[in-house]
Formats: sequence, structure tokens, C-alpha cells
Amino acid sequence: MAGLVVLGYVSSVVSIGPCESVVGARIAADIGQRNVFVLPGTSAYAENRVKRAGFVTRKCSQNDDCFPWVELVGLPSRWPFMASVSWGYVAVPLGGQGNRTTFLCFFGLVIELSEQARWAT
Repeated sequence: MAGLVVLGYVSSVVSIGPCESVVGARIAADIGQRNVFVLPGTSAYAENRVKRAGFVTRKCSQNDDCFPWVELVGLPSRWPFMASVSWGYVAVPLGGQGNRTTFLCFFGLVIELSEQARWAT
């Protein structure tokens, strides 16, 4: 039984990239492009997550009109075989949304289960 739990957590970590790709494809379809900004103060780690999901990123400076911007970070869940992606985007001023999407994971095969904490502008 303990081995199955360990495999479940390994599966969660291995599946984070595919989970981010699913969310990234949905965001790209919503905003109609893959060239996006990352907000000032975004870490290199977080920017790499956006790039790994298939986006081409540019850094936003304080004086720019930085639309569309995208943010997404996948994390393993506290439960085996589960992962979640917290994400958000704003395509135009006052036109965006975000959420936390939870996935069932099996070593890269991911199935979307639920969405929580939705916000919209």
C-alpha cells in the first residue's frame, strides 16, 4: 500500500507539465495567441512555467501596456495521483479570468476534475 502512495506522488510530479499544457492550450484559445507578457516581479521559475506551456513571453515594464499577460503554476496535490494548476490571464483591460484547476494524474495522462476559486474581470 505504501508503494502505491509513493507511486501516486511520483505520478503527480511527473504530470505537472502536461497539466500546465492543458491549461495553457485553453488560455491560448481564449486570448487567440501565444505571445504574452509576464508581469513585473514574476520569478524566472514562474516565467519558465509559462514558456513550458507553449507561450512566448516578454517582460512587462512598469510603463508598458502589458496585455495580454498570463500566469500559471502547477503543483502536486497533497493527495497521490492529483495535481493542480493555479492560473490567470488578462487579455485586455478588464477582460480576463483565473482559476485553480485540479487534475487526476497517471504518469502524464491527465484528466480535469474540477475548478475552484474562479475570478473574472
